[in-house]
Amino acid sequence: MDRLGDFFRERTARRLLALSIFVALLFLFREELVLLAFFVAISAAFGGATRQLQRRTRWPRKRAFLVVLAAFLVLFAALTGLAANRAIHFVLRAQKTFPRQVAEIEQNPLIVYAREHLPDSSKLVERAREYSDKALHFAAMLGHVAMSLVIGLILAIIYALEEEELHALFEKLDPRSLLGTVLRWFGYVAEALRITIQLQLVVAGVNTVLTLPVLVLLGIHHIPSLMILIFVSGLVPVVGNIVSGVVLALLAYQVRGFF
Repeated sequence: MDRLGDFFRERTARRLLALSIFVALLFLFREELVLLAFFVAISAAFGGATRQLQRRTRWPRKRAFLVVLAAFLVLFAALTGLAANRAIHFVLRAQKTFPRQVAEIEQNPLIVYAREHLPDSSKLVERAREYSDKALHFAAMLGHVAMSLVIGLILAIIYALEEEELHALFEKLDPRSLLGTVLRWFGYVAEALRITIQLQLVVAGVNTVLTLPVLVLLGIHHIPSLMILIFVSGLVPVVGNIVSGVVLALLAYQVRGFF
């Protein structure tokens, strides 16, 4: 008599085991939640665009997705080329103007006053090392996010190409089995992430639209760049709005003062 098998066939024991496996997997892959968020967001975007194109053209799903993917790649290449062109012009301009800007900063009265009250050189070196370590950590974090974005894009493309087969495979699983239960719970996590990302996009868009007339009335310059900053920072819950709010407050003070 298989007592262990009989025990895990019971409903409570099976759910407890499934919950333990689910929590353990979330803990083991907790550092890849950014990758999961990118995968869910890109998959939802590809899926929505593909369904819209299917309704209008009556094409097969894979053909519609390949057209959407081609349009995305063309747009991505154009934006990348534009960004690279701007970056090259910025670097060339900085090479000509940077020495003059540094000289002007060194002659600034605030800089001259600060030099008289700076600590000794050893403390400056220690602080410089701390700041460099933080900068390297930030650069590594950005690299990790960029890599997660690329991997999420690749996984989203693979999932979109094999979505029908994966759904057929999932339907063959017993939803009451251990594997079926764990996969169903991960589906709930993905759906929750998708809804959260959609709501965050709505919040970021509303913040951007409502802030535009305020920027115009205050007479703040570089409005397109600030709009991009507001929208992108609005995608980050809580912290992003604080960062964009501080930047806008400083710019408003610079233009208008307190009153």
